[in-house]
Amino acid sequence: IDWTVLRIDQPFRSDFFPRLDIAHRILDGLKNNTLYQQFDNHFFGPTYIDDFSKVVDWVLRTGTTGLFNASSGEKWSDFEFATAIANTHSITTEIQKGDLNEYLKTLDRPYQRNTAMDTTKLQNALDFELTPISKAIAEIS
Repeated sequence: IDWTVLRIDQPFRSDFFPRLDIAHRILDGLKNNTLYQQFDNHFFGPTYIDDFSKVVDWVLRTGTTGLFNASSGEKWSDFEFATAIANTHSITTEIQKGDLNEYLKTLDRPYQRNTAMDTTKLQNALDFELTPISKAIAEIS
């Protein structure tokens, strides 16, 4: 194999960027009281871009090849993620729970219920630890 693929899911970064990522979009919605309902039965594995850049550096530095799931390896519901952001940033806006099953009744297209990925292969190979998402959320500005 002479190639490397790094798969990510729902990326977010610590610093502000003009195009809002998932974490900053939620933070903005919480601050402005415009946050839409957050599914408690849809799951994803957030990718902390600050860590992902280190993963890319590791691939280049070590010459590692192969297919790697390069997200956090954690599984969060939309509601859990939004609640963690609110709690970490001391925001008291009420977060409304949404139901993916009800939402899907309004769509004629597929919608994946769980995009969280197993990152065991990557984490066993890395020479550093990935930042826990709860800590990464605290670093959002």
